[in-house]
Amino acid sequence: MKFKYFKFRRDILLLLCLTFLTGCVTINMNVPYKKTKMKTLSSKFKRRTYICYRATAPIKITGKMESAAWKKAFVVKHFYTWGKDNKLKPAVFQTTVKILWDSKYLYVGAHMIDHDIEAYYTKFQSPTYNDDVFEIFIKPSEKSYNFYEIEINPRNATLQLFLPRQGLYGELQRYYDNNMGIKSAVSIQGVLNNWRVKSKGWTAELRIPFSAFKPSNTPAPQNGTKWRIAFCRYDYDYYLPKSYFNAVELSSSAKLAQPNFHLYQDYDNILFVDKPYSK
Repeated sequence: MKFKYFKFRRDILLLLCLTFLTGCVTINMNVPYKKTKMKTLSSKFKRRTYICYRATAPIKITGKMESAAWKKAFVVKHFYTWGKDNKLKPAVFQTTVKILWDSKYLYVGAHMIDHDIEAYYTKFQSPTYNDDVFEIFIKPSEKSYNFYEIEINPRNATLQLFLPRQGLYGELQRYYDNNMGIKSAVSIQGVLNNWRVKSKGWTAELRIPFSAFKPSNTPAPQNGTKWRIAFCRYDYDYYLPKSYFNAVELSSSAKLAQPNFHLYQDYDNILFVDKPYSK
């Protein structure tokens, strides 16, 4: 998620003034959590709950979602974008996400409809939001400000961030989390970086260790554990309608009040269930 959405706040100005006067300010990351008043849609729309079932078999991360376990996974559908006055509407190019878990990992598989697949970054911790990108936002605790951002582009470059609160500022490197231990793979159904050839889309597959959430002192989930989550996309696409003047579509599985993927007050729920999927 680009940091262009962050605004310079008076409390940050005060902190800078105190730093100048005292020479040093110690920030306590474990300050008591208070619900912040922000413009959200939580009161207007019912929050969705995604059931994360136990994987019934080992999952091999290939980028093609070939493992049999994916056939018995909850499917997240219906991504939204923002129209005039931030009114929600269905995204032009949709995304389908599947989720599973076991004692060590959260598994996420996503397929993006994408007719113009763009990606240039190839290195770990690159600004992948400047490419087509699939993003996962996870807020494990309701009682803290902390949340996580995981991005992956069609070249399998990832950006992995631990965000101690909303409204951050400064260089992106401040929030790198280089020790998450995520394994990922990507497959492309089409061609890369050639808008003249209409592609079908791309698929991303991720295995996220629960140990990745240690910075927020988050234990591995148990049966009945509920976290907040949102799946999001940047899609730079020549084939978007002409009304998309910049030829980019931002979309989200959660019904966010505005095109700000850090608005965790509007994230959906992920519920971990200690049983396999059954119809």
